[in-house]
Amino acid sequence: MPAAVFSEEYGGPLLIETACVNTDLTSGVADPGEIRESLAGTLGFIGIEVVDSGCDLTLDIDLDGHRQSAQYEVVGLCYGGAVLEGQIVASAAGETSVWDVDVDQEPPNQILECEGDAAPPGGPIHPDYWQQQLADPLMALFGPLGQVAFAAVETGQIDLNGELPDTVIYEILTAALHSDDPDNRCRAAAVVNALVGDVQDIEYAAGSDSHWPQDPQLLALAPHLIDTYIELTEIDYPDPKPHGWSCENFLVDALEKMTGAYPGHTARIWAEWWLDRGEQWLEEHGG
Repeated sequence: MPAAVFSEEYGGPLLIETACVNTDLTSGVADPGEIRESLAGTLGFIGIEVVDSGCDLTLDIDLDGHRQSAQYEVVGLCYGGAVLEGQIVASAAGETSVWDVDVDQEPPNQILECEGDAAPPGGPIHPDYWQQQLADPLMALFGPLGQVAFAAVETGQIDLNGELPDTVIYEILTAALHSDDPDNRCRAAAVVNALVGDVQDIEYAAGSDSHWPQDPQLLALAPHLIDTYIELTEIDYPDPKPHGWSCENFLVDALEKMTGAYPGHTARIWAEWWLDRGEQWLEEHGG
């Protein structure tokens, strides 16, 4: 796992292993616990633990926000816009950096329906607004590593053509698949599944044990996916379904597309497959 090191532009290089998160939010923004949980997931993906005290990095998040509404002829009142203002302050080793937040998203001129959290009476603003504001400092402070963390947690996809070498990205994913945080294990599974790609248009020989040539480093993640599947089953993981799919679906889909094997949808069956054929398959196809 690569170390999470502050960018030189912000007082680095400085190893960051822990972070404190302090929030001062109005009710129109979010519950403080929601923002802390979001940051814990993103930072945890690159090995930074969110703690209450004695931290290497302190993030002070001061945000004031509310939804903006408009009256529409067909659907009536709908809260389709948002205002978000304030500051995000990062402090480490005596250095302080400040990011101003100023978002003014007006409601759309026309809509066909008003549903979900945009419907009256209107609650806190959509999380996308504050998540993006949190992403900007993290990507600045930690450079490409911060970009990978945000992309993995919030979108479930990582660009292998970015600034970080593929080897480093695979190290991050391997570590995340064995994270103490079950949610980050599931997020890593979603990323691996996206990297494996869509197999529908891939032609392969009948009876082949592998769909198509893959990066050996990617294929080497297969036993880690199986370990994650077993461990999440053992703890009766509640499965919050990040990015619309269940964790089990991400794990099984990735394994099937990697291996060309379809032993079934249980961790036990995949563990048996690995014991029976896995190491031979990896030796043949993983280089």
